[in-house]
Amino acid sequence: MSLVESLGFSKLHVFPFSIREGTAAASLSGQLPKETSKLRAGELRTLGNRLRKAFIASQQGETLSVLAEERDLGWSSNYIRMRTDDLAEGCIAQIPLSTQTLAESLG
Repeated sequence: MSLVESLGFSKLHVFPFSIREGTAAASLSGQLPKETSKLRAGELRTLGNRLRKAFIASQQGETLSVLAEERDLGWSSNYIRMRTDDLAEGCIAQIPLSTQTLAESLG
């Protein structure tokens, strides 16, 4: 956990390891119980949410390059989901990050 936190990831995609029969990993010794894997994945998700909030807070007020996609939404160049209000799909615009333009839930 401390390693992940020290690296300052802006977003984590966490999933527990699951054994797939016939793979080299399935025959490795020292497999953790499924419950331990689920618990650790949950702890990493909690840390990931905290890191995400901190990253987005650090970007507040910055003007970001945003690629417009569908339904008035787009992605900034540093992977923050933002509102693009009436910008045509495929266009890139410079949009300041604020509570009004942020399209991610930080709950």
